[in-house]
Amino acid sequence: MTLKPSDLANMYTMFKGMRPLNRWKLPPVEDITFEVDDALDCLGSYCHDGDKHIITISRAKSSHLATIQKTLCHEIIHMCRGEHPYKYLLHDAYFLRRSTAIALEFGFDPLEL
Repeated sequence: MTLKPSDLANMYTMFKGMRPLNRWKLPPVEDITFEVDDALDCLGSYCHDGDKHIITISRAKSSHLATIQKTLCHEIIHMCRGEHPYKYLLHDAYFLRRSTAIALEFGFDPLEL
């Protein structure tokens, strides 16, 4: 699959409009920079730098749409805590609650998020 940043922005908009994400206080798509890279060490990443949100997905690790969608959802959960220094890096109970809610709604395996 050829993946472009605009594809990620469109997927984000779709997920943001659906339950359970439509109940979360997510930033508008315009406030997020979406990037595609060739990283071999991770599927994706989220970074919060001041007022800037950056979500990156690796095209080298994601050749299937389902993998890209799950990775994007994973990074959106991190973004939910982007304003809390270092907390956005955690995979704690907060992360587990959100990933389970997404998995149940979209039919994903919670262990994959």
